[in-house]
Amino acid sequence: MNAEKNQATENQQTLTDEELVKIASFEPAITAEQLNEMERISSGNSCGMQRRLAFLACARSADELSKLNIEEPEAFKEMLDSIEAFKDHAQGLAEIAESAYFRMLLVGARQETTIQ
Repeated sequence: MNAEKNQATENQQTLTDEELVKIASFEPAITAEQLNEMERISSGNSCGMQRRLAFLACARSADELSKLNIEEPEAFKEMLDSIEAFKDHAQGLAEIAESAYFRMLLVGARQETTIQ
């Protein structure tokens, strides 16, 4: 994370103050309606279940998971599908977090530029 911040700091040092202010003057990336929908999906029961299944898979040995696959192939497939959905959701959240982080860095750098 520090490497990313250092890279962002290095990048901002190569920009003029005007360029930095222009880059850091952005509009919202999502609407309030989109935010509400994402919150609804994230707080739903399915995301919690998917997360718990991912934790459960990590807490089991290969032999235990193999036994589940042999004895209950349908349950194994459902678990795999749920974990894949959670993985996709978590990757989306990571992308949102990264975007939010850099937006905050840009605005912070813009504030420093306008204060000087």
